Amino acid sequence: MTLSYKAVAAVAALFVQSLTGIAVMELGATAALAKTLQVPSTRITLDVPDGFAPSKQFPGFINENTGASIVTVEMPAAAFADFKKADFASKLASNGFANVKPGQLQLAVEHIYATAEQATAAGAFSKFLLIFADEKTTAMLTVNVPKSDVASGKTKTATIEAMLATARLAAAPSAALPQPFTLGYLGPFKAAGVMGNAVLYTLDGKMAPDKPDPGRAVFALAPSIDKTEIKDVGLTSKAALASMFDVDAGKISHQGTITVDGLQGYEIEIEAPRKPSGPPASAYQIILKTAGGGYVRMIGTADTGEGRALVAEFRKMAASMKAAPSK
Repeated sequence: MTLSYKAVAAVAALFVQSLTGIAVMELGATAALAKTLQVPSTRITLDVPDGFAPSKQFPGFINENTGASIVTVEMPAAAFADFKKADFASKLASNGFANVKPGQLQLAVEHIYATAEQATAAGAFSKFLLIFADEKTTAMLTVNVPKSDVASGKTKTATIEAMLATARLAAAPSAALPQPFTLGYLGPFKAAGVMGNAVLYTLDGKMAPDKPDPGRAVFALAPSIDKTEIKDVGLTSKAALASMFDVDAGKISHQGTITVDGLQGYEIEIEAPRKPSGPPASAYQIILKTAGGGYVRMIGTADTGEGRALVAEFRKMAASMKAAPSK
């Protein structure tokens, strides 16, 4: 089984990054205070500072007192070779990341590591990205820290890198997380699995196609990784699409406010070239503001020909979303 880098990068870019940034990260704990935890639903383990616990909202860790987050994504093993061939640092630079610097960690296995900076609606962020793999799984870990905290020394790069260097893949995944949102209608789509904070649906029910197909139809449902309040959901929706598509070279056929399961949001239907220089695609996206802050994002994409026929299905799937009953 092969998995094209473009397919991996498109999904990773969608769901690893929070639309609104992540709260300040306190990573000043000493190694003595660190504890080894396994990310729920994954094989990824990490020595995290005291105060962090597995998140109930996404595969990763969160400090409830500070809002700090460590976000993880698992992909098929073949993705690692694609990342290597594609020059990960260059791809980050071409997708809106600034000051990209490849590096190395004190990690026993072969890995890809880079630091970067990114402007978000919540301000400028420093990003620390690690990718490594074994014979079954490729793991990506992303740490997001306000740029000002790194510059002031409040958060130390050496501490973050020492933590990332403890990342490992366990023999078996830990128990799966209950999903906070579900779909009542799937149409021709099938659940394919979880990547980061997103549940993915494809026509064949597979995370990776049997042969490279970066334009394959995918529908994703992803809650935000934090509870930052979205002040203007319309602007946030447009910014999210602009990170994936060349909106200026495309055509928005419909946009406006919408309500799904009592949640207020914004929907956009568009045909536009994929970024950075991909083929035209059709996409339908909804971002809904959730109670207590944060959001849930749903987006369906496919190559233009197939996508035009599937937009109606994307709409039905999004309209069927419901919050899971609270326990």
